[in-house]
Amino acid sequence: MIMLFIGLGDDAGDMTGDADFLDGFGMPEGIDVPEGIDMPEGVDVPDDADDGIFPNVFKVLSIRNIITFFTIFGWAGITIYNVGASKIVTVIASIFIASAVTVLISMLFLSILRLTESGNINLNDAVGHIGEVYVPIPANESGIGKVHVTFNGVFREIDAVTPDEALPTGTKVLIIKLRDDDTFIVTKNDMKGW
Repeated sequence: MIMLFIGLGDDAGDMTGDADFLDGFGMPEGIDVPEGIDMPEGVDVPDDADDGIFPNVFKVLSIRNIITFFTIFGWAGITIYNVGASKIVTVIASIFIASAVTVLISMLFLSILRLTESGNINLNDAVGHIGEVYVPIPANESGIGKVHVTFNGVFREIDAVTPDEALPTGTKVLIIKLRDDDTFIVTKNDMKGW
């Protein structure tokens, strides 16, 4: 609970619209889809899929931002009032300063959150790369072998077949196509220097 208030737990203290914790408290199993839209079988639409005109307004109203606002409001108010400003000027200046700092901190956290990567690999990116047979590949696409290949900076072991003669372990191969079943079609690489 304490980590939630300091912004380190449960999605950094922000309410994102995901209401899984409400299951069993009378919440409906799914969400209502507007008339005229046919959703394919098995598609799960997130609760925050239709955020309306102001999609990010409730991300600004997080627990972290509310605590930041009131903390800065209080300290700015004490500082400005001790300088000798009137109460009206103190309140207006404190609101302005607290709002500005809250927006700056929200932008900082948004920038930090955008530094993440998805980690998804597009298998089509392997086409055209050179690999090395690890598990022998039978001839004429009669069986599946394994190939080691590096693409997108990631070393992968992929399933492969060949339309040509059998390829023994250690053979350099060129990846030429991705089949529908996530198996690659490879051919022997006859290029010198690879």
